[in-house]
Amino acid sequence: MMDDKGGYPKEFYALILSSVTIFLASETARPILPLHVTGMGATLIELGLITGIMSLSLIATKIPLGIFADRVNARSIIVGSALAQSATQLFYSLAPALVWFYPVRILHAISIAPIVPLAIGRAQEFAPAGKTGETLGTFLTSYGIAITFGPFLCSTLLTQFSYGQVFQFISIIPILGILPFFMRMKFTGLEGNTGDAPSVGFAFSHIFHSRNLILLTVLRLLFALGYGFFITYFILYAKETLLLAPFLIAFLLGIRGATDMGLRIPVGRLVDKVDTKYFIFSGFGILAVVYYLLSELTDFWFLVILMVFYGVALGFRVVAEWTMVANNSPDGCRSVIASYLSTMFNIGSGIGAILGGVLATYMVIPDLFRISSVLMIIGVFITLLIRKREIPSIAVEAYADDSS
Repeated sequence: MMDDKGGYPKEFYALILSSVTIFLASETARPILPLHVTGMGATLIELGLITGIMSLSLIATKIPLGIFADRVNARSIIVGSALAQSATQLFYSLAPALVWFYPVRILHAISIAPIVPLAIGRAQEFAPAGKTGETLGTFLTSYGIAITFGPFLCSTLLTQFSYGQVFQFISIIPILGILPFFMRMKFTGLEGNTGDAPSVGFAFSHIFHSRNLILLTVLRLLFALGYGFFITYFILYAKETLLLAPFLIAFLLGIRGATDMGLRIPVGRLVDKVDTKYFIFSGFGILAVVYYLLSELTDFWFLVILMVFYGVALGFRVVAEWTMVANNSPDGCRSVIASYLSTMFNIGSGIGAILGGVLATYMVIPDLFRISSVLMIIGVFITLLIRKREIPSIAVEAYADDSS
């Protein structure tokens, strides 16, 4: 859907702005949260549980909240998510003991659970014919901006402020993204789906009759398991084993994000013309090499190079996967299917965070990266089974029965 001048409507950009600030707050906090928690005395197992409880909470809430978000005005969901994200960061700074982090992590999960499926579903609706990949690449750059500038902002703040003060500063960011919704601007196209939309049962019937969506489920679980190992324990490994300062660790994650962000729009344009599976294949292949080398190399500048390639892999995989979802999803089901696949990521990353804490008591952290490399190799072979766009006839028939 374009505006009268052939560009995206203001609602699309409002969606990007609010998503940027909500994700930016979360990503700015990411590099220091493990350090803050372990600094308060958490063991590796406790760190894994505190990290994993957010993923478990997302598993429990993302699908129901995603369904709810698809049926109410998006403005209400966006404002509520931003306020909850702001409160989360304040509570991180004020938590007096480790036990307090568990409910705060649950609140953190609730703050982002509805925004991901809602935003991706609505962004797809703004896509003109033949430009699904480009539109999703443009929208997903909002998350790319967050994972780029979040760590860099964190790195800068750490040179002047304590962990607690950084969290307090971060709490302001989500509020900035919802200011347009309180100005005298009329927003259309953000209303809930109240018409004759397919049922939730139809959406899940479609998922389980779609070869591509089943394969994508497995791929997201594999990726997320390795990512859960990496994002939870690389920060601790870099600080305690490689002896890197926190601002350098944040810098490394920023390099990863910058590369990822720079690729999302051009990759989005390419996947409208080239089969998405080639980008997913490349993403998993690059990650397999990156994870293995991460377990072997310790020089800082080698780590910088690895983070560049990590970002390339993310840029390829993320845009291609969500374009593949759009191309294999019937109208009216996209938010539910996005909720489901986003939940698969949370399941994998939650298992990775918790399992990693247990495994790290029996092996060194680089061994976790080697396991991640093997998981990515399995993913490479699974991508070869992906077909071009498919809307299974049994699902279409189910919709006809369901809407009769």
